[in-house]
Amino acid sequence: MREWRRHHPMTEEERFRDRARSYAGVYKRRGHLIQEPCRVCGSEDSQMHHPDYHQPLYVIWLCAWCHRKLHEGIDDAEYQERIKKLREIVDKIKD
Repeated sequence: MREWRRHHPMTEEERFRDRARSYAGVYKRRGHLIQEPCRVCGSEDSQMHHPDYHQPLYVIWLCAWCHRKLHEGIDDAEYQERIKKLREIVDKIKD
């Protein structure tokens, strides 16, 4: 990765997001940020999603499937039902 990164430097935006993810990861490893089940489907195998990278410790826990669908914006019925629930959660968090 180091060799690849030398020839493919990150943009400022990528660097900013990487720092936010790294910051949250440190807090998780230290036990200050507790992993929760997926907020959409309840799967225990979840990962961090940052709705706002300016708040690196403000994460939503999503399983890989829901997280990928969120970023891909796939338009299918199952996804729409899950994402509707997620948007309600995100709106409550932002308020």
